[in-house]
Amino acid sequence: MSKRTALFLIIIVCLFATAAPAETVSLPRTGIAACYDAFGEEIPCAATGQDGAIQAGLAWPATRFTVTGDCILDNLTGLTWAKNLSTERRAWEDTFGYIDSLNSAQLCNRIDWRLPNINELESLSNAGEVNSVAWLTGLGFTNVGYNWYWSSTSVKSSLECPACVFITDLSAPGGYQVSWAPTYPSSSYREYVWPVAGESTGPARVWRTGQTAVVHTGDDGNLREGTAWPSPRFTVDGDTATDNLAGLMWTVNANVPGPDVCLPGVKKMWQEALDYVKCLNAQVYLGYSDWRLPNTKEFMSIIDRSQYSPPLPEGHPFQQVQTSSDYWTSTSRPGGGSSSAYAWFVNMGPGILDYKDKRISYYTFAWPVRGGIIESTPRVLTVTLGGNKKGTVTAEGLACPKGKAFCTGTYNSGATVTLTPTANTGAVFDGWKDCDDVSGNVCHVTMNSARTVTATFDAPPAISASPMSINFGSVKMGAFSSKTVTVKNTGGAHLVVNSMNISGTTEFSAVPTGCGEPLAKGKSCTVALTLTPAPGSYGPKTGQFVITSTDPKKASISVKLTGSGAAPKISVSPASLNFGTILVQTTSDPRKITIKNTGPSDLSSIGISLAEGPFAVSGNDCAGKTLVTNGSCAVYVTFAASSLNKVVMPLTVTSNDPDPARKSIKVNLSGKGKAK
Repeated sequence: MSKRTALFLIIIVCLFATAAPAETVSLPRTGIAACYDAFGEEIPCAATGQDGAIQAGLAWPATRFTVTGDCILDNLTGLTWAKNLSTERRAWEDTFGYIDSLNSAQLCNRIDWRLPNINELESLSNAGEVNSVAWLTGLGFTNVGYNWYWSSTSVKSSLECPACVFITDLSAPGGYQVSWAPTYPSSSYREYVWPVAGESTGPARVWRTGQTAVVHTGDDGNLREGTAWPSPRFTVDGDTATDNLAGLMWTVNANVPGPDVCLPGVKKMWQEALDYVKCLNAQVYLGYSDWRLPNTKEFMSIIDRSQYSPPLPEGHPFQQVQTSSDYWTSTSRPGGGSSSAYAWFVNMGPGILDYKDKRISYYTFAWPVRGGIIESTPRVLTVTLGGNKKGTVTAEGLACPKGKAFCTGTYNSGATVTLTPTANTGAVFDGWKDCDDVSGNVCHVTMNSARTVTATFDAPPAISASPMSINFGSVKMGAFSSKTVTVKNTGGAHLVVNSMNISGTTEFSAVPTGCGEPLAKGKSCTVALTLTPAPGSYGPKTGQFVITSTDPKKASISVKLTGSGAAPKISVSPASLNFGTILVQTTSDPRKITIKNTGPSDLSSIGISLAEGPFAVSGNDCAGKTLVTNGSCAVYVTFAASSLNKVVMPLTVTSNDPDPARKSIKVNLSGKGKAK
């Protein structure tokens, strides 16, 4: 070590190790925003109690790192890190010489480079990244190693690992595994070095580790970097103790405390630990209903690296701490699948952070916490996919796991989220459920609480009509005939009937029932179609009942309509009337002509005409009469012989029968006179 560097370290110790202010620090978020069940399947975060749902802690700045030359400033902690990392793995003793060389070279015009303590190293972690090496590389760092990094923090001497220091693996899924490694000369351990410089000025300031023992000049016990702990460290109030460093409230009883209904004092599997905290809240334990399982940063904030089994600050007020046992955190490993079947835990021997299968309860306890920073009460939005689920939904801050039927996002209270659906090829968007407002296909949700909405995708709608042709038959005047057409959605998504029209004669009409609302899959509506012949409108009727809809393959379908207006049918009998021979100057008895309607419609407008002569109409029952089907009337005719000659004259019968052959029917009248 150069004299200049040694002098610098002495100055640092004098100025900072004894004068750093003791203030409450703002713990940052861990970085995870997703939730996973015990089998590693990603699930909606709402009401799970997981770290990804609560996201306790200070939000990260939009620009996490700023690159300047060969250095990178962490805008979350205020620490400056070397950008280009050495690929050489060194013994712990040798790391200090490497740091000394950076100060001698004045990397980035600085001479305050040091080996980071374990809390400083931890600040680089991102619990939401499966590959933190790739994440850090993408932010500007080079040569980030897939293995362990030395810290400057020594482990309190123990039989398990004498002369050890803490190390961290930033390449683990979730990016922060804390273990230890021996440093004695015969040790074969060789790890990477990540130099750091400057003071942690925040907004999320790194706090001291608690280690005061000096193993090597420039180590954590020597420099004691970070925010100093307040005194007193804890404020006890009955069964709770507030950590004055992080602002978190813990239960004094660290052995899974609570009422009997919550099964206290029992080691638990991970989901059981989460359910246990829900039980505490339901019981308003110790007067509070916002207990939670601590996340990794919250749990590590209470660890004192100068202590062992338990690694808690000296003089702490906690009781029944399960020394050398494991305590669950609420932080799952990210990525889904086998990786996320594991969750992080803290071992209360040396205070290492590791992960284990969520379905294991062996020596795993739960210790509830509350308070701290929960910015703007984050609200979880869950978007479930309905129907055949073949589509996606996009919105700022919304994540949709591949292959899953849901999306989730966390938003500040009161934020308005705009959701836009996009159907996959061969599918269509079929509507929203539980939105505050829908404009077109866009859903708007105001996040005043945890919300769940549903976006439904399905196969396109398909329309069918049955029957596709209707014959109303022959309909008499003044009557009507009705038939029913059933319109059905035989596709997937809701079918909207846009219009119904009839082409052809206006004597056809349509009255739909239930067709004004979208038809769900398999649902139908009916249309009553009616033929009402207009007065005097006889004969064939044809038309088309045309339906347009949202069926993408059939813009319209047509139902063929046929029928006829039924006409009256006149019959006159007899067809001729022979009065025979009568005496001249005499008149015959009246003879009857019967007029009958044999058609389905009324026969009317019956007219009788007879030229002036020996024949005369002596009676007419048909005058002004309308004959219904099979109705009849009579006309009476007489013959007055005036000569000896035979006389033949026609009597003409007219009516509303439209048949030309029957429009005018003649009855031949004949007779002859004879002498007295």
